Amino acid sequence: MALLVFVLAARAAFGQASVGQVEVKYLGARNYYAFTRVVFDTGNLRPDTFRMNFDPIQNQLVIYPSSGTMSLSFAPVHAVSNIVREVSFTQVNNQPAIIITLSSAAASGYRVSYLSEPNRIVLDFYGSDKNQDAGFLRLIRPVRTVAIDPGHGGRFFGSFRTGGMPEKELAMDIALRLRKALTAMGFRVVLTRTGDTEVSPEERAGIANAARADVFISIHASGSYGTTGQGPEFYTPGAGELNAGARPRTRMVWDEQNAPYLPDDLRLARSLMLDMGAMNGRAPVLHQTRLAGFDGLAMPAVMVELGDLDDPDQAQRLMDDAYRDRIAAKLARGIEDFARGVVK
Repeated sequence: MALLVFVLAARAAFGQASVGQVEVKYLGARNYYAFTRVVFDTGNLRPDTFRMNFDPIQNQLVIYPSSGTMSLSFAPVHAVSNIVREVSFTQVNNQPAIIITLSSAAASGYRVSYLSEPNRIVLDFYGSDKNQDAGFLRLIRPVRTVAIDPGHGGRFFGSFRTGGMPEKELAMDIALRLRKALTAMGFRVVLTRTGDTEVSPEERAGIANAARADVFISIHASGSYGTTGQGPEFYTPGAGELNAGARPRTRMVWDEQNAPYLPDDLRLARSLMLDMGAMNGRAPVLHQTRLAGFDGLAMPAVMVELGDLDDPDQAQRLMDDAYRDRIAAKLARGIEDFARGVVK
């Protein structure tokens, strides 16, 4: 792994008068259909303290700390993608700097995000071919592995109706049925929890990322605290939440954000909705909103509320084994249709 060792004035990095040393790691690049992502770990130094200048003549982005000096030890990476030609380090005005050289296929401009815990600089470079925008309507990679996330667990029971199954148990029951159905279809499946345990949103995202899952399905059931609840509801991360240069409001996991997957999030939700239909007499509803932990997911993701446990009719259906088998089968078919590109 390539390393940069920055010797910076701590006043710039930490607001102190003495000199400190900060290690910055080049984490590498990852290629997607229409863009290339380059990621750096800035250690204890806040990522927004780095300056970035774009040289349109050389087609290069120059990145350097706002003050101080740094010593470098790095072997340049060539032919990163058809968009990013090289990541290297050089001297700019007698200061070492990170140089990202773009190819002629790159569009002007770039998208930068500053992540925390750990501190990261994430740079997305897009292709100049406008026809490649259609790539965001396709799968970024084939669907082979599905992450199933049974909601709640441990001391978090979720919604429940007296005498019935609490949401955490219902979610696990359907997750296991869905795993069986998907496995029979040939998919590899990973669960974010396999027992009645408490798992944080960041840990759930981390488990899915570590398994290199291609889609993420979070299973829940709602509670309306009344008698006329909503039917199946599907939630995807909201668009426009992470603008260029903006800091996310939630902790990030690894190097990824879900933002590039927003169109596929919607396509996955539509596929699931079409297969679920109006199973309990109520048409499914789609919501786009900020979802805890979804920012860190490196794959299309949907949260499913399968019904309202406070609604007597829906609760009775959800407590029926045969009905839960039907739910699992329809969710599996929706994932399969998404993987085959049936839904546009």
